[in-house]
Amino acid sequence: MLKLKPEVAIKYELIIIYNSRQNSYETGLDNTKSILNNNGVEILNEKDMGKKQLAYEVKKNKTGHYVVFELNILPSKVIEIKKEFKLDHNLLKSMFIKLSK
Repeated sequence: MLKLKPEVAIKYELIIIYNSRQNSYETGLDNTKSILNNNGVEILNEKDMGKKQLAYEVKKNKTGHYVVFELNILPSKVIEIKKEFKLDHNLLKSMFIKLSK
């Protein structure tokens, strides 16, 4: 009989670019933290990189507010979280990066 290994949380870095308007950034950050907490993600570190010029326009925005998270997350949850991020209009871009062991 085939035994499945239990899924283990892996360390990821999550980079998010929010709409740079103050209200949009704060609302987007709150929504992001809520989504992460609802999916059982452990936030290890959060770094606010501030407002920066974008290399190209994203959703008619020339600037964005960057935030970098360091997370412990189950790999199966990454896809679910990406789907939820697409529904947040305050979020311009997001990227999960699997950190090496």
